[in-house]
Amino acid sequence: MGITCFLIHSVFDFPLHVPALGSSFFVIMSLTIVYINNFNLSESEKEKNIRKIDLKILKLNINYVVVLILVIMLIVIDFLVIKPYMAEIYYFKGMRYNVDKNYVKALPNFQYAAQLDPYNGRILLAFGTTYYNLNIQSKAEEILQKAKNYINNRNVFRNLGLSYMQNGNYKKAEIEFKHAIYLDPKFTKTYYDLGGLYFLQEDYEGTIEQWNKILEIEPDFPNKYIVLNNLGIVYNKKEMPEKALEYFLQALYLVPEGDPIEEEIEEEINKIYKSSLEN
Repeated sequence: MGITCFLIHSVFDFPLHVPALGSSFFVIMSLTIVYINNFNLSESEKEKNIRKIDLKILKLNINYVVVLILVIMLIVIDFLVIKPYMAEIYYFKGMRYNVDKNYVKALPNFQYAAQLDPYNGRILLAFGTTYYNLNIQSKAEEILQKAKNYINNRNVFRNLGLSYMQNGNYKKAEIEFKHAIYLDPKFTKTYYDLGGLYFLQEDYEGTIEQWNKILEIEPDFPNKYIVLNNLGIVYNKKEMPEKALEYFLQALYLVPEGDPIEEEIEEEINKIYKSSLEN
């Protein structure tokens, strides 16, 4: 019956590419072969076995074995197929709410998905990140730490670093950001986060180093003007107005028309000019 269901499913889809479904198929096949070889006895074999053991007892034992195998199969299929499949459904529902930034509705979907498939690192990453977006950092850290056991993904470490930074745990945040960069040396978002972390600690040299790496890795990325503006702010903090002006002018050249940051950049440039005239 299991094989028949599988074949019907295969008419509409190719289920064997899913590891859990593929494993279940071959388990059912194996059990079928064992049953045919051991329990589907011919008449001559039955007559021989009748002399050794009562046929009724044999049939009863076979029924027990078959029932036991079916129960085990149902448990295994539930664990390997049904629960992971349902978890994926709730995961994608949660991701759909995440697209709209509706984290409140996304959260229960990720929570139920994690209950169904607690060892799925991808689900745990989304679950922990949603807590981060809701500013519930203790839960975000707990779940993202758990996710690290099941998935070696740069975003797990980056998001965990962001959560630590939000809580003021800068040392742990730095460790997580650096690990994300170790996994992907071209992960510019984490260079930006790490530079921001150093800026909060007034480590301006570290900030400049990290943000300049973004410009080296991706010279023409879309939001380049933001990094250039930020570098200008850092050089202002270092009391290096000429260097700051250089970056502000580059940022002003690239900023999209109508962007609110345009006025901020112009104000910074005017302050530098005024200050130079006064001196």
